[in-house]
Amino acid sequence: MSRRRRFGKSCGMELNMKRATMHLISADGERAIEFSCPALLSNLFAQNGIPVDMPCGGKKRCLKCKVQVSGCVSPIDEREKSFLTKAELKSNIRYACMTYAVGDIKVEIKKSAQGESNI
Repeated sequence: MSRRRRFGKSCGMELNMKRATMHLISADGERAIEFSCPALLSNLFAQNGIPVDMPCGGKKRCLKCKVQVSGCVSPIDEREKSFLTKAELKSNIRYACMTYAVGDIKVEIKKSAQGESNI
């Protein structure tokens, strides 16, 4: 599968390692993190020391890595959609282990890794 097909129109950006920014809002405050596109959200969090509950290590098994994300992300697939409620879909909740950032994004993590939920 080609990169363009996998990541949709990519917010009008070419995916040849384009630099983008993740604006993160968490209990620790706000910060901006630059990264190369495309990047799996769970990998971005791990590489930048951002605590997100992922007991399965990002292997798409535990379904605990829900975050609220907006901006240029990969289209949601049927598998991911089947695990989310209508309210979560409407609120831009996604699984970090299943979602790629393909451009500038804003991520909100409402609880720390020690909490029950990331959203």
